[in-house]
Amino acid sequence: MADPIQLIVDEVLARGRGSRVTLRLSAELAVRYESLAPGVPSIAGPSSIDLSTQPVPVEIRKGNQVVQDDCAACFSEQPLFHEMLAAYGTPGSPMTAQIVTPVVKDGAVLGALSLHVLGGPRAWTADDAAMCTDACARISALLP
Repeated sequence: MADPIQLIVDEVLARGRGSRVTLRLSAELAVRYESLAPGVPSIAGPSSIDLSTQPVPVEIRKGNQVVQDDCAACFSEQPLFHEMLAAYGTPGSPMTAQIVTPVVKDGAVLGALSLHVLGGPRAWTADDAAMCTDACARISALLP
């Protein structure tokens, strides 16, 4: 039987027309689920990226959704953020747009669902953000 959380992650990739979707769970925000478009590398497993200092996880821990149409234009004063964009992309094609949504249960942030786009900015819609929020609510209902 297919894992219902993986099915939700796969659905977000398809409906969101993205390059990668990750579901990070735990205080360390480790990737527990991932869905990839063809040719897009996985970011699951050990990483040299320290998320504890990254601006997006700081917002997620506050319970805020982060929507970035053009990641290159964000956090220009934070070089580690731009190193992450390159690391999460492919050679010559960094991660360029994302929606990152907290997974919340009983008022506690348990993780984050990230919808990534590689290769160019993306004008996200309110429906895109709502789809991610809905997916997080469904995932939350499946978590203990």
